Amino acid sequence: MYALPTGWSGPSFVLSNNYPRDAPGASTSGTTLPPLPDPSTPIRSPDPTADAPWLAIDFRTDPIGYCNMIKEYCWEGNVNNGFAVQRNPTWACGYYNAAGATVFGQIWANPDKPDWSHSVQFPIGTCVFKILLSDATDQEVPSMAGAPGLQAMIAPTQADPLNAPADPSTRNNYDSTLRLFQVDFAVRDKSSENGWVFGTFMYNSNLKDPNVSANRVHEPGAYSHRRGNRLTPVGRMWGNDEKLNQAAYDAGERVKESWINPVAEKIRRGLGGKRPSWGWNGRLNGSADNFISSCASCHSTAQMDQSKPLSSVVSMTPPSPVFRNGRYVSVNDKGTMDWFRNFPAGTAFSANKISSSTLVSGDYSLQLMIGYGNYQRWKRQNPTTTTGRIVPQMKMIPRKVFGFKREGEEGFPPRQGPDIRFDKEE
Repeated sequence: MYALPTGWSGPSFVLSNNYPRDAPGASTSGTTLPPLPDPSTPIRSPDPTADAPWLAIDFRTDPIGYCNMIKEYCWEGNVNNGFAVQRNPTWACGYYNAAGATVFGQIWANPDKPDWSHSVQFPIGTCVFKILLSDATDQEVPSMAGAPGLQAMIAPTQADPLNAPADPSTRNNYDSTLRLFQVDFAVRDKSSENGWVFGTFMYNSNLKDPNVSANRVHEPGAYSHRRGNRLTPVGRMWGNDEKLNQAAYDAGERVKESWINPVAEKIRRGLGGKRPSWGWNGRLNGSADNFISSCASCHSTAQMDQSKPLSSVVSMTPPSPVFRNGRYVSVNDKGTMDWFRNFPAGTAFSANKISSSTLVSGDYSLQLMIGYGNYQRWKRQNPTTTTGRIVPQMKMIPRKVFGFKREGEEGFPPRQGPDIRFDKEE
């Protein structure tokens, strides 16, 4: 979509979207599209832990072991390739393993006419992880010192870094160094409250790894497996604590469906109170994400109204709180708690309010929701032949990237980064 910077001779992004349509190891016959795999069907083996090793670990009693097992699963085969996507076939706005990619493979079986006509449910054994990188300096984020990095063309930074780019489709004509600071993961696990377990890591330069030589720790470029050892689990969550409303929190109740790593909590507290919690009232959220929400809450909004495929049905985050008496509180707690419900995988977020045959669930996959919406918008802006096949536009540059939108336009809302500017007493 974008020309490489002048003189660039390094690796370049190549999209891999040859998603499998069936679970690995399964066979199909004929030309008809096979059905979506049964969510309870183990992947490749009668023992689902064979290809989903985290399922053998109790996330409630061994959170560190659970997180580290998933990290090793996600890192295997990727770090040694520098995350060069043309050598890692599961890259697509994050990394889906083969089990999860089957859902995309069936929706996008016809590249010119994706079919998201019914609610989806990812199979047990699905694992998706996402790397988040930043161009922040060591002075701005000391915990990123020594983090591995990649070169990328990014949108011009706003004067206020809390603001999204004015036009995210615009790119600098030079490459910038982006460094790893967060890794998110989500896995399908039927023993959780909503069928998913979410977790996040943060890069922690203070985490000592004796296997990293001092003269290489600050070297940018290819990912290092050893430097990946400095990823500290922030926590993991297996439910939204739907009974923990503001009144219960004020009465002393605390989260029961999130676990926060004491090491990460110490780092948060060391920020001087600028972030009151990782997620809303003690729930889990990533370091780059808004504390007014949570991992499971944000992803639960993945849905689509087929009658309005270019618009979001609901915001990804609850209404902003107000700062009152030295702390943040909900403006309308009943409304806020609508974002912290536990409902099964494959259920649309708005199904409790909207009775519509056109409302379908994306099963906690924001990548599916935003990618599908961006494609529909792109298709509307580009001509087709009489056969319905899209005519490639050599200089086409999309207006929307990763869900951002300009004021007054259709589109999906951004995931609202760490906006902590609720500084007025009300």
